[in-house]
Amino acid sequence: MAIVWSGLILLCLLMYVLLDGYDLGIGIGMLIERDTAHRHEMIERVAVVWDGNETWLVLLAVSLWSGFPLAFGTLLPHAYLAVVVVLFALIVRGVAVEMVSQAPPALAWERAFALASLVAALAQGAAIATLLHELPVVQDGFAGSAWGGYGWFNLLTAFTITCLYATLGYARLKATTSGRLRAGLGATRSAPPE
Repeated sequence: MAIVWSGLILLCLLMYVLLDGYDLGIGIGMLIERDTAHRHEMIERVAVVWDGNETWLVLLAVSLWSGFPLAFGTLLPHAYLAVVVVLFALIVRGVAVEMVSQAPPALAWERAFALASLVAALAQGAAIATLLHELPVVQDGFAGSAWGGYGWFNLLTAFTITCLYATLGYARLKATTSGRLRAGLGATRSAPPE
């Protein structure tokens, strides 16, 4: 049974990284996009799918809790800080995407969405790095400090995950858009005049 739970957890993690990773990447890309129309088109690409993509994270947590409750109870306290930051950033993203869709143009909400995307990506990288550190366990329970697992490796992992998500976001935009937005991404370049 442990193999089935492990397979489900890995599937949920993979689907979350691929699906929610690209919309986090689109949000990160909005930080450097100057054109208002392009930013609005980018957030509208996310608005239709973001809630379904977040479901994989919920299913991942429930699967870990159901399949391996002792591991869940031991790992989560080690990553509480990063997980709480991820959850708050995802809440801000959800509110922001709905507010932009309801009342465009909403520059403040677009910025909130973009910043929350960046923060969520960085915090997810920090959480992953924290879980890769040595885990102090005493009598089947976490015995370390909430700050004990953070260091340079977390920064490096957070940066790497953020770059991965940004790459996924730009790849998705290049695959699904056309016109000026796609041209701005570098997908179509005109030949230099002869």
